[in-house]
Amino acid sequence: MQKAKPKDRSEQEVAGYRDVLADIHTNYNRIQLSSHLIRNWHQTLYRYTEETERAVERKGERNP
Repeated sequence: MQKAKPKDRSEQEVAGYRDVLADIHTNYNRIQLSSHLIRNWHQTLYRYTEETERAVERKGERNP
């Protein structure tokens, strides 16, 4: 099954969560929590979002 491109911000976030959860499910017996792993998961969570949306989110602003 091929993954469809997310249409909006909600679908982008769900796609990121899907990928992180799939990684956890696949590798649960080998996972060793570390700051590097958490940063990697965080990058994966936002993989599908646009850079401009992430920049606005970091500033604490919202799109009208």
